[in-house]
Amino acid sequence: MPINGPKKDKDLEVTVHDEDDGSVFQIEGEPQERVDAIVQRLYKDHLHRERRDGDRLRCDDNGDDVFAHLSKNLQAYRSTHCHGLVWNFLGDQGGAAA
Repeated sequence: MPINGPKKDKDLEVTVHDEDDGSVFQIEGEPQERVDAIVQRLYKDHLHRERRDGDRLRCDDNGDDVFAHLSKNLQAYRSTHCHGLVWNFLGDQGGAAA
């Protein structure tokens, strides 16, 4: 048995690369869980802040905007949009408006 307890066979793992500081996060989710729930855990448990308007979260496979798929369940999202479930996060840099 793994140290952290048994892992459900059906859980999916999302890998998030934080391009701001180079860290990498692993977030597990159930196939029927919404992408929004995974994004909320990313902000709460790993980034420790609220989402900002300028934040970018992209699928590593194709550059697709993850935020555009928040209402989809994780399995459907993986099957149709982001097969590898690897995301790249870049936080709002807060630059001056032109």
